Amino acid sequence: MSRHHQTSTPLTMVSKSIRNSFRSMQVFSSKHVSLPATDSMEAFLLDFDAYHALCQELETPKNLQLDPHLLNIGKQVQQGIRSWTKSDLKDIVRWKRCPGVMLQIENTPDIDERLKHAFKIKDEENRLKALCRIPGVGRVVASAMLTFTSPEFYGILDRHAWNGLNILGFNLPRKDGDGMNFTFLQLLMFLRIVRKLAAHKGTTPAEVCKALYALDKVRENKKWKAQLDIIKK
Repeated sequence: MSRHHQTSTPLTMVSKSIRNSFRSMQVFSSKHVSLPATDSMEAFLLDFDAYHALCQELETPKNLQLDPHLLNIGKQVQQGIRSWTKSDLKDIVRWKRCPGVMLQIENTPDIDERLKHAFKIKDEENRLKALCRIPGVGRVVASAMLTFTSPEFYGILDRHAWNGLNILGFNLPRKDGDGMNFTFLQLLMFLRIVRKLAAHKGTTPAEVCKALYALDKVRENKKWKAQLDIIKK
């Protein structure tokens, strides 16, 4: 418990409510999802640690490594100590390399209030909808903000991680380009699947997304493939 804890303060009640809300999401995590019985899925699960290590060894994008400062803010948000702010959102956008949405954020005066409201919503789907309606947030940035808040329940929506799921046999539409054109239903599907994989491997959705990223990179990049072969030996 944080040093800010006091047994009878309203802050404590808010803190417990937010933490319990995030914990309850594990029930949501694996509903209606089954892992495809494919050779690629079997190989991925067997070599999961190698794919994950690959992201640590090669020059991976900065947005695969969760920023410690933003993680600390997210932890405080989950504990009910503070809320995400417009300034924090801009830091996440810079970290995620989504400069095209910065002007929308700058031109929206009530972002602090809308972020605070979104994180008070107990129902996960409605919370996600509220976040995605905030100008400059959208599905990808929302997944990043929630991952910083609770990496044990969330992973970052990314075109390589998404395409990695396709390789495993989930039969999803391929994503190319800047990887920002996800629908809300695709975000929900992505979260359900990565949570199922995380539960199967005894890890977190955030770590699953790194391995999925590597899976797709190995498919399209000879350097990644050669390094994976070295790790597996």
